[in-house]
Amino acid sequence: TYNMLKLSRHLFCWTGDSSIADYYERALYNHILGQQDPETGMVTYFLPLLSGSHKLYSTKENSFWCCVGSGFENHAKYGEAIYYHNNQGIYVNLFIPSQVTWKEKGLTLLQETEFPKEETTLLTIRAEKPVRTTVYLRYPSWSKKAEVLVNGKKVAVKQKPGSYIAITRDWKDNDRI
Repeated sequence: TYNMLKLSRHLFCWTGDSSIADYYERALYNHILGQQDPETGMVTYFLPLLSGSHKLYSTKENSFWCCVGSGFENHAKYGEAIYYHNNQGIYVNLFIPSQVTWKEKGLTLLQETEFPKEETTLLTIRAEKPVRTTVYLRYPSWSKKAEVLVNGKKVAVKQKPGSYIAITRDWKDNDRI
């Protein structure tokens, strides 16, 4: 999964394909977050070739081998694939509490969410001055319906799951999605 996430980030940069972002989300939540025991902190290294099996890669206090190291590195990378940008706009690929600043545009996005516990996310725009750009919200393939509001007003969602909802406008300080 570690290597597939690296590959997925590169592929997304080349293609902008939302199915790659969907894969990344599934792998992050189902493989990376799922590998650590929340009570002990110990990790499981999943072997997809033999269902139900496991392999000892370390002990609780006396050993720590290479695979454990790359496994822990995954947890330090949660913020790497939340946002991307290009000349057309900024992509919101993952629903994770976070903040990103796009210096060249003088724009900051603050994302507040408790996903996957809750089905909503709130993006607050911080802008030094009004800036015209597009915010691309990933419309996950697993989603049955999306409702988007900008400053409390519904935005028509014509896209289908497995794509991006593109909102182009002059964004001002404290605009909310």
